[in-house]
Amino acid sequence: MASKLLTEFQKVSNRGSEMMHYRVPRELEVLKLVAQGMSNRQIAQELSISENTANNHMRNIIEKLHRGTR
Repeated sequence: MASKLLTEFQKVSNRGSEMMHYRVPRELEVLKLVAQGMSNRQIAQELSISENTANNHMRNIIEKLHRGTR
């Protein structure tokens, strides 16, 4: 699953800078930490962001990949 997620984000980043959004790089960071097995709370601590922000990034990732859950 982590491999598929990284592949999908790579496709998005290859579409050109006009489609890049400031959150995509942060979402990639979140995704890498998810792949390491971290919880949203641990991700928040690792990235020095609020847990709510980590949850929002996770929600965006799930939505972009058309998944129902983490």
